[in-house]
Amino acid sequence: MPFDEYNLNEAKQIAGDFVRSALALQRNPLQDDTSLWTEWVLDWWTRTARTGLQVDARPSRVKHDKSTGKKFTEQQRRIFDRGWDSTRNTAGEFLVDLSHSSFPRYQQAGWSGVDYWNQVFQRDQAGQSQERALKLVLESEFGSQQSSDLNLHRVMEDACKLWMVKASIKVMVFASTDGDNRTNIMRFAQELIAADTTAGRVWVWIDLPWGDWRDLNPQPEVVICEGKGETTP
Repeated sequence: MPFDEYNLNEAKQIAGDFVRSALALQRNPLQDDTSLWTEWVLDWWTRTARTGLQVDARPSRVKHDKSTGKKFTEQQRRIFDRGWDSTRNTAGEFLVDLSHSSFPRYQQAGWSGVDYWNQVFQRDQAGQSQERALKLVLESEFGSQQSSDLNLHRVMEDACKLWMVKASIKVMVFASTDGDNRTNIMRFAQELIAADTTAGRVWVWIDLPWGDWRDLNPQPEVVICEGKGETTP
C-alpha cells in the first residue's frame, strides 16, 4: 500500500505492513549482514511513495539477475527467494537515508540544471509557487549488537536528523539489543518527539531487534506518535 495523504492512519497501516514483511524474512542477525537489511529497508520504503513523488536514497548496492547465473551469498539468497529483488533506481540521498518529496522528479527535467530548477520554482497562472515539501523522511540504523550504549547513541544520533527536518511523516527503523536498550531508546524518543512542537507531525519508530524472531522474544515493535509526543497504539 503506497501513501496518498501521508497521514496518521496511512502511517499505521504501512508500518504494520512493513513489520509483517520483515517477519516473513525471519531475520537472524547472527547470520545476516546488516548492510543487506538496510538495502531491504530502503527498497521497501521506496515502494511506498505516492505516484509522482521524488524518492531520494543512495543507489542500490545489491543487484540480482537470475538470467546471468550470478552467485548470491547465502544471506542474499534467503531473502531473495522470499520474493525480494533490488529494483530501487534512486540516485543519492537528500538530508537523510530516504525521503519522499514533492520536488520534481529528476528524470522529468532531463538532468539539466537550469531546466530542473525552473521546474522547482515554476508558478501557476495565479502566480503562486507550487508546493515543494518533504512528505516522508526515514533513517535506518541497526547500530551495534555488542554494545547497548553505543547502539543507543547511534540510533538517537540518526533520530536527531529526523527531528531537525520538516516532514509530514518521520520514520526511524532501528534494532534494540535487549529489553532495557529498547526501553532507553523509546524513553529518549519521547523526549525528542516532545521537542518537535509542530502539530500533526507523525513519528513512526520501528524496532527490528537483534535476535531470532522465530522465538517468542524479542519481537519487532511499532510505536507511532503524533504532535507533541502523544502515543498512538
